[in-house]
Amino acid sequence: AGAFWIYHSGPEFGVVFAMLGVIAAAALCVLWNSTKQPAKTVSRRQTDWTYDRGSYRQLTAELAVVAILAPLSAAGLLLALVHLLPWTMASKMALAALVFPLLWALLALAYRLLNRSWRYLGLLALMSSSTLGLYYGY
Repeated sequence: AGAFWIYHSGPEFGVVFAMLGVIAAAALCVLWNSTKQPAKTVSRRQTDWTYDRGSYRQLTAELAVVAILAPLSAAGLLLALVHLLPWTMASKMALAALVFPLLWALLALAYRLLNRSWRYLGLLALMSSSTLGLYYGY
């Protein structure tokens, strides 16, 4: 089938479809040779992921950091840093698109690892407001 696709669509698509054919054949072989067994019972230990009473402010602050402040701060940092690079605009945008989720997760995780520090919350709020102010003219 790979030779047909190479002839019909060119070598790039032909190689991809040939590899997909090999993957599909391997998956069928695995499914054909598999045996069904009953699921094993797994004992789970209790985790302590609940918030104590009176910590609605902490939960609200954590939600604000993860959903609002961390992505705005990550966008501001990336926009500032990407403009300093001597690359083409397409390369800068590609780098920003790839690094943005990682930086967002890093900033959100740092809040949690710093034991929900109010100073860090203030720093993220300052960075987020400066991002809005610089790039949107507020």
